[in-house]
Amino acid sequence: MTALHCTAPAKLLLTGEHAVLNGIPALSLAINLHSHAQLQHQQQTPDSLLIELNDFQQLYEFPFPLWEKLAIEAEARYQNFLNHHLPIQAVLKTPVDLVLLIFYHFHQHHPLKKGGWKLSLNSEIWQGRGLGSSASIIISLLSALNEAHGKPLSLVNLKQLAQAIESRQHGHASGVDTTTVILGGLIQYQWVDGIVQIETLPQRPLQGYLIDTGKPKSTTGECVEHVRQHFPQTDPIWQQFSAVSEKMIQAWLASSSKQLKTQIRQNQALLERIGVVPARVAHFIEALHQDEHTAAKVCGAGSLKGEHAGVVLCLAPEPPKALCEHYGYHWQKIKIAPQGAQCESI
Repeated sequence: MTALHCTAPAKLLLTGEHAVLNGIPALSLAINLHSHAQLQHQQQTPDSLLIELNDFQQLYEFPFPLWEKLAIEAEARYQNFLNHHLPIQAVLKTPVDLVLLIFYHFHQHHPLKKGGWKLSLNSEIWQGRGLGSSASIIISLLSALNEAHGKPLSLVNLKQLAQAIESRQHGHASGVDTTTVILGGLIQYQWVDGIVQIETLPQRPLQGYLIDTGKPKSTTGECVEHVRQHFPQTDPIWQQFSAVSEKMIQAWLASSSKQLKTQIRQNQALLERIGVVPARVAHFIEALHQDEHTAAKVCGAGSLKGEHAGVVLCLAPEPPKALCEHYGYHWQKIKIAPQGAQCESI
Protein backbone atom coordinates (compact mmCIF):
# COMPACT_ATOMS: atom_id res chain seq x y z
CA MET A 1 0.00 0.00 0.00
CA THR A 2 1.20 3.50 -0.88
CA ALA A 3 0.52 6.21 1.73
CA LEU A 4 1.59 9.86 1.38
CA HIS A 5 1.09 13.13 3.21
CA CYS A 6 1.60 16.24 1.05
CA THR A 7 1.26 19.86 2.10
CA ALA A 8 1.16 23.19 0.28
CA PRO A 9 1.14 26.70 1.79
CA ALA A 10 -1.27 29.58 1.28
CA LYS A 11 -0.36 32.67 -0.71
CA LEU A 12 -0.66 36.39 -0.06
CA LEU A 13 -0.45 38.94 -2.88
CA LEU A 14 1.50 42.02 -1.82
CA THR A 15 0.50 43.45 -5.19
CA GLY A 16 -0.99 42.17 -8.44
CA GLU A 17 -4.70 41.43 -7.87
CA HIS A 18 -6.41 41.72 -11.27
CA ALA A 19 -3.35 43.56 -12.64
CA VAL A 20 -1.33 40.36 -13.19
CA LEU A 21 -3.81 39.35 -15.91
CA ASN A 22 -2.78 42.50 -17.79
CA GLY A 23 0.94 41.72 -17.84
CA ILE A 24 1.81 43.69 -14.69
CA PRO A 25 4.28 42.15 -12.20
CA ALA A 26 2.76 40.54 -9.12
CA LEU A 27 4.56 40.05 -5.83
CA SER A 28 3.28 36.91 -4.16
CA LEU A 29 4.27 35.54 -0.78
CA ALA A 30 3.82 31.98 0.52
CA ILE A 31 2.56 32.06 4.09
CA ASN A 32 2.57 29.51 6.87
CA LEU A 33 -1.00 28.20 6.57
CA HIS A 34 -1.22 24.84 4.79
CA SER A 35 -3.56 22.42 3.09
CA HIS A 36 -2.97 18.73 3.78
CA ALA A 37 -3.62 15.83 1.42
CA GLN A 38 -3.27 12.29 2.79
CA LEU A 39 -3.44 9.82 -0.08
CA GLN A 40 -3.50 6.03 0.09
CA HIS A 41 -3.59 3.46 -2.71
CA GLN A 42 -4.41 -0.26 -2.55
CA GLN A 43 -4.00 -2.36 -5.68
CA GLN A 44 -6.16 -5.31 -4.67
CA THR A 45 -9.36 -3.32 -4.16
CA PRO A 46 -11.81 -2.38 -6.97
CA ASP A 47 -11.12 0.81 -8.97
CA SER A 48 -12.68 3.54 -6.86
CA LEU A 49 -12.20 6.86 -5.08
CA LEU A 50 -12.94 7.39 -1.39
CA ILE A 51 -12.80 11.12 -0.65
CA GLU A 52 -12.99 12.65 2.81
CA LEU A 53 -13.38 16.45 2.90
CA ASN A 54 -12.80 17.14 6.58
CA ASP A 55 -13.44 20.89 6.40
CA PHE A 56 -16.92 20.25 5.00
CA GLN A 57 -17.57 17.05 7.01
CA GLN A 58 -18.30 15.22 3.76
CA LEU A 59 -17.44 11.66 2.72
CA TYR A 60 -17.84 10.34 -0.84
CA GLU A 61 -17.19 6.98 -2.46
CA PHE A 62 -17.23 6.73 -6.25
CA PRO A 63 -16.64 3.72 -8.51
CA PHE A 64 -14.34 4.65 -11.41
CA PRO A 65 -17.01 5.18 -14.12
CA LEU A 66 -19.07 7.47 -11.89
CA TRP A 67 -16.35 9.86 -10.75
CA GLU A 68 -15.02 10.10 -14.30
CA LYS A 69 -18.54 10.89 -15.56
CA LEU A 70 -18.97 13.63 -12.93
CA ALA A 71 -15.60 15.15 -13.85
CA ILE A 72 -16.46 15.14 -17.57
CA GLU A 73 -19.75 16.90 -16.77
CA ALA A 74 -17.83 19.59 -14.85
CA GLU A 75 -15.49 19.96 -17.85
CA ALA A 76 -18.52 20.46 -20.10
CA ARG A 77 -19.82 23.19 -17.78
CA TYR A 78 -16.42 24.91 -17.99
CA GLN A 79 -16.64 24.87 -21.79
CA ASN A 80 -20.08 26.44 -21.49
CA PHE A 81 -18.52 29.16 -19.34
CA LEU A 82 -15.85 29.78 -21.98
CA ASN A 83 -18.63 30.04 -24.58
CA HIS A 84 -20.45 32.58 -22.36
CA HIS A 85 -23.39 30.25 -21.66
CA LEU A 86 -22.72 29.80 -17.91
CA PRO A 87 -21.33 31.98 -15.10
CA ILE A 88 -18.06 30.70 -13.63
CA GLN A 89 -19.68 29.98 -10.24
CA ALA A 90 -21.91 27.36 -11.95
CA VAL A 91 -18.96 25.23 -13.13
CA LEU A 92 -18.11 23.58 -9.80
CA LYS A 93 -21.38 22.75 -8.07
CA THR A 94 -19.94 21.22 -4.88
CA PRO A 95 -16.51 21.18 -3.17
CA VAL A 96 -15.89 17.60 -4.32
CA ASP A 97 -16.09 18.66 -7.98
CA LEU A 98 -12.70 20.35 -7.70
CA VAL A 99 -11.17 17.18 -6.24
CA LEU A 100 -12.67 15.03 -9.01
CA LEU A 101 -11.22 17.38 -11.63
CA ILE A 102 -7.76 17.08 -10.07
CA PHE A 103 -7.92 13.29 -10.36
CA TYR A 104 -9.38 13.56 -13.87
CA HIS A 105 -6.73 15.95 -15.23
CA PHE A 106 -3.90 13.93 -13.72
CA HIS A 107 -5.45 10.78 -15.21
CA GLN A 108 -5.45 12.42 -18.66
CA HIS A 109 -1.71 13.05 -18.40
CA HIS A 110 -0.75 9.82 -16.67
CA PRO A 111 -3.24 6.95 -16.15
CA LEU A 112 -4.08 6.36 -12.51
CA LYS A 113 -2.90 3.09 -11.04
CA LYS A 114 -5.63 0.49 -10.85
CA GLY A 115 -7.16 -0.11 -7.45
CA GLY A 116 -8.69 1.90 -4.64
CA TRP A 117 -7.63 5.46 -3.84
CA LYS A 118 -8.42 7.00 -0.47
CA LEU A 119 -7.99 10.74 0.01
CA SER A 120 -8.33 12.78 3.19
CA LEU A 121 -8.20 16.57 2.68
CA ASN A 122 -8.11 19.35 5.23
CA SER A 123 -6.85 22.91 5.28
CA GLU A 124 -5.70 25.53 7.79
CA ILE A 125 -6.24 28.23 5.14
CA TRP A 126 -9.13 30.62 5.53
CA GLN A 127 -11.47 29.46 2.76
CA GLY A 128 -12.65 31.91 0.12
CA ARG A 129 -10.66 34.81 1.58
CA GLY A 130 -8.12 35.41 -1.21
CA LEU A 131 -5.33 33.28 0.27
CA GLY A 132 -5.15 30.78 -2.59
CA SER A 133 -6.92 27.95 -0.77
CA SER A 134 -7.99 26.33 -4.08
CA ALA A 135 -4.47 26.51 -5.48
CA SER A 136 -3.05 25.02 -2.30
CA ILE A 137 -5.49 22.09 -2.37
CA ILE A 138 -4.83 21.50 -6.07
CA ILE A 139 -1.05 21.49 -5.55
CA SER A 140 -1.09 19.31 -2.42
CA LEU A 141 -3.22 16.64 -4.16
CA LEU A 142 -1.43 16.84 -7.52
CA SER A 143 1.91 16.52 -5.70
CA ALA A 144 0.62 13.42 -3.89
CA LEU A 145 -0.63 11.84 -7.13
CA ASN A 146 2.63 12.66 -8.89
CA GLU A 147 4.68 11.17 -6.05
CA ALA A 148 2.48 8.03 -5.94
CA HIS A 149 3.12 7.42 -9.65
CA GLY A 150 6.91 7.93 -9.57
CA LYS A 151 6.88 11.63 -10.54
CA PRO A 152 5.89 11.40 -14.22
CA LEU A 153 5.15 15.15 -14.28
CA SER A 154 7.98 17.68 -14.18
CA LEU A 155 7.66 20.81 -12.05
CA VAL A 156 6.72 22.79 -15.17
CA ASN A 157 4.07 20.20 -16.16
CA LEU A 158 2.71 20.21 -12.61
CA LYS A 159 2.42 24.01 -12.61
CA GLN A 160 0.69 24.08 -16.01
CA LEU A 161 -1.75 21.37 -15.00
CA ALA A 162 -2.52 23.10 -11.70
CA GLN A 163 -3.20 26.40 -13.46
CA ALA A 164 -5.57 24.69 -15.91
CA ILE A 165 -7.50 23.09 -13.03
CA GLU A 166 -7.62 26.37 -11.08
CA SER A 167 -9.23 28.03 -14.09
CA ARG A 168 -12.21 25.71 -13.59
CA GLN A 169 -12.63 27.38 -10.19
CA HIS A 170 -11.80 31.00 -10.99
CA GLY A 171 -12.37 31.39 -14.74
CA HIS A 172 -9.03 32.70 -16.00
CA ALA A 173 -6.33 31.77 -13.47
CA SER A 174 -3.11 33.73 -13.96
CA GLY A 175 -0.99 30.95 -12.46
CA VAL A 176 0.47 33.18 -9.74
CA ASP A 177 -1.30 31.30 -6.92
CA THR A 178 -0.24 27.83 -7.99
CA THR A 179 3.34 28.94 -8.71
CA THR A 180 3.67 30.56 -5.28
CA VAL A 181 2.45 27.50 -3.39
CA ILE A 182 4.73 25.20 -5.42
CA LEU A 183 7.86 27.31 -4.82
CA GLY A 184 7.33 28.97 -1.43
CA GLY A 185 8.96 32.23 -0.31
CA LEU A 186 8.40 35.44 -2.27
CA ILE A 187 8.16 35.48 -6.05
CA GLN A 188 7.80 38.09 -8.75
CA TYR A 189 5.39 36.77 -11.39
CA GLN A 190 4.69 38.40 -14.75
CA TRP A 191 3.21 37.60 -18.17
CA VAL A 192 5.35 39.07 -20.98
CA ASP A 193 4.12 38.48 -24.55
CA GLY A 194 2.34 35.31 -23.49
CA ILE A 195 5.35 33.92 -21.60
CA VAL A 196 5.52 33.71 -17.82
CA GLN A 197 8.57 35.20 -16.14
CA ILE A 198 9.18 34.09 -12.56
CA GLU A 199 11.84 35.43 -10.24
CA THR A 200 12.40 34.47 -6.62
CA LEU A 201 13.14 37.46 -4.41
CA PRO A 202 15.23 37.56 -1.24
CA GLN A 203 13.38 36.91 1.97
CA ARG A 204 12.96 39.80 4.35
CA PRO A 205 11.31 40.16 7.76
CA LEU A 206 7.71 41.28 7.35
CA GLN A 207 6.03 42.89 10.36
CA GLY A 208 2.46 42.38 9.33
CA TYR A 209 -0.94 40.90 10.09
CA LEU A 210 -3.68 39.08 8.24
CA ILE A 211 -7.12 40.49 8.97
CA ASP A 212 -10.23 38.53 8.03
CA THR A 213 -13.05 40.87 6.96
CA GLY A 214 -15.27 37.88 6.13
CA LYS A 215 -16.06 35.81 3.06
CA PRO A 216 -16.88 37.98 0.02
CA LYS A 217 -20.34 37.65 -1.51
CA SER A 218 -18.73 37.70 -4.96
CA THR A 219 -16.51 34.82 -6.09
CA THR A 220 -12.99 35.42 -7.41
CA GLY A 221 -14.24 34.44 -10.86
CA GLU A 222 -17.08 36.99 -10.75
CA CYS A 223 -14.73 39.78 -9.67
CA VAL A 224 -12.15 38.93 -12.32
CA GLU A 225 -14.79 38.89 -15.07
CA HIS A 226 -16.30 42.20 -13.87
CA VAL A 227 -12.93 43.96 -13.86
CA ARG A 228 -12.00 42.52 -17.28
CA GLN A 229 -15.23 43.88 -18.75
CA HIS A 230 -15.14 47.34 -17.15
CA PHE A 231 -11.39 48.01 -17.28
CA PRO A 232 -9.95 46.68 -20.56
CA GLN A 233 -6.22 46.20 -20.97
CA THR A 234 -5.97 49.61 -22.69
CA ASP A 235 -7.41 51.48 -19.69
CA PRO A 236 -4.80 53.92 -18.25
CA ILE A 237 -5.42 52.62 -14.71
CA TRP A 238 -3.25 49.59 -15.49
CA GLN A 239 -0.26 51.87 -16.04
CA GLN A 240 -0.80 53.13 -12.50
CA PHE A 241 -0.99 49.56 -11.19
CA SER A 242 2.25 48.83 -13.06
CA ALA A 243 4.03 51.82 -11.48
CA VAL A 244 2.94 50.65 -8.01
CA SER A 245 4.25 47.13 -8.69
CA GLU A 246 7.64 48.37 -9.90
CA LYS A 247 8.06 50.69 -6.93
CA MET A 248 7.01 47.96 -4.51
CA ILE A 249 9.60 45.57 -5.95
CA GLN A 250 12.28 48.23 -5.56
CA ALA A 251 11.18 48.95 -2.00
CA TRP A 252 11.40 45.23 -1.15
CA LEU A 253 14.87 44.87 -2.69
CA ALA A 254 16.04 47.98 -0.83
CA SER A 255 14.48 46.78 2.47
CA SER A 256 12.61 50.08 2.68
CA SER A 257 9.66 49.54 4.98
CA LYS A 258 8.54 53.15 4.50
CA GLN A 259 8.43 52.92 0.70
CA LEU A 260 6.76 49.50 0.85
CA LYS A 261 3.98 50.94 3.00
CA THR A 262 3.56 53.90 0.64
CA GLN A 263 2.99 51.54 -2.28
CA ILE A 264 0.64 49.31 -0.25
CA ARG A 265 -1.51 52.40 0.33
CA GLN A 266 -1.37 53.34 -3.37
CA ASN A 267 -2.36 49.81 -4.34
CA GLN A 268 -5.37 49.95 -2.03
CA ALA A 269 -6.52 53.24 -3.60
CA LEU A 270 -6.40 51.65 -7.06
CA LEU A 271 -8.37 48.60 -5.89
CA GLU A 272 -11.05 50.96 -4.58
CA ARG A 273 -11.15 52.69 -7.98
CA ILE A 274 -11.83 49.44 -9.86
CA GLY A 275 -14.75 48.78 -7.52
CA VAL A 276 -13.72 45.63 -5.65
CA VAL A 277 -13.54 47.05 -2.09
CA PRO A 278 -16.87 47.18 -0.20
CA ALA A 279 -17.52 50.46 1.63
CA ARG A 280 -17.25 48.98 5.14
CA VAL A 281 -13.81 47.50 4.40
CA ALA A 282 -12.68 50.76 2.76
CA HIS A 283 -13.71 52.65 5.92
CA PHE A 284 -11.84 50.13 8.09
CA ILE A 285 -8.66 50.59 6.03
CA GLU A 286 -9.10 54.35 6.08
CA ALA A 287 -9.23 54.15 9.89
CA LEU A 288 -6.05 52.04 9.91
CA HIS A 289 -4.34 54.66 7.78
CA GLN A 290 -4.86 57.33 10.45
CA ASP A 291 -1.64 55.88 11.88
CA GLU A 292 1.20 57.02 9.61
CA HIS A 293 3.20 53.87 10.41
CA THR A 294 0.43 51.58 9.14
CA ALA A 295 -0.43 50.51 5.59
CA ALA A 296 -3.18 48.11 4.59
CA LYS A 297 -4.83 46.71 1.47
CA VAL A 298 -7.24 44.04 0.30
CA CYS A 299 -5.22 41.01 -0.82
CA GLY A 300 -7.61 38.88 -2.85
CA ALA A 301 -9.98 39.65 -5.68
CA GLY A 302 -12.17 41.68 -3.33
CA SER A 303 -15.95 41.77 -3.74
CA LEU A 304 -18.53 43.53 -5.89
CA LYS A 305 -21.29 43.38 -3.28
CA GLY A 306 -21.90 42.90 0.42
CA GLU A 307 -19.69 44.08 3.30
CA HIS A 308 -16.85 41.54 3.20
CA ALA A 309 -13.67 41.51 1.09
CA GLY A 310 -11.72 38.51 2.37
CA VAL A 311 -8.23 39.12 3.69
CA VAL A 312 -6.66 42.51 4.39
CA LEU A 313 -2.88 42.77 4.71
CA CYS A 314 -1.85 45.21 7.43
CA LEU A 315 1.77 46.29 7.85
CA ALA A 316 2.13 47.88 11.28
CA PRO A 317 4.45 47.86 14.31
CA GLU A 318 1.63 46.44 16.47
CA PRO A 319 -1.58 44.53 15.69
CA PRO A 320 -4.63 46.81 15.39
CA LYS A 321 -6.49 44.92 18.10
CA ALA A 322 -8.96 47.61 19.15
CA LEU A 323 -10.07 48.49 15.62
CA CYS A 324 -10.39 44.82 14.64
CA GLU A 325 -12.47 44.20 17.75
CA HIS A 326 -14.71 47.16 16.91
CA TYR A 327 -15.34 45.78 13.41
CA GLY A 328 -15.57 42.16 14.58
CA TYR A 329 -12.56 41.08 12.49
CA HIS A 330 -10.22 38.21 13.37
CA TRP A 331 -6.48 38.80 12.90
CA GLN A 332 -3.24 36.87 13.12
CA LYS A 333 0.45 37.54 12.60
CA ILE A 334 1.94 36.77 9.19
CA LYS A 335 4.54 34.00 9.06
CA ILE A 336 6.34 33.42 5.77
CA ALA A 337 6.52 29.86 4.39
CA PRO A 338 10.05 29.58 2.95
CA GLN A 339 9.27 26.23 1.30
CA GLY A 340 6.49 25.29 -1.09
CA ALA A 341 4.76 21.94 -1.61
CA GLN A 342 6.31 18.98 0.24
CA CYS A 343 5.53 15.26 0.44
CA GLU A 344 6.48 12.49 2.83
CA SER A 345 5.61 8.81 3.14
CA ILE A 346 3.40 7.87 6.08
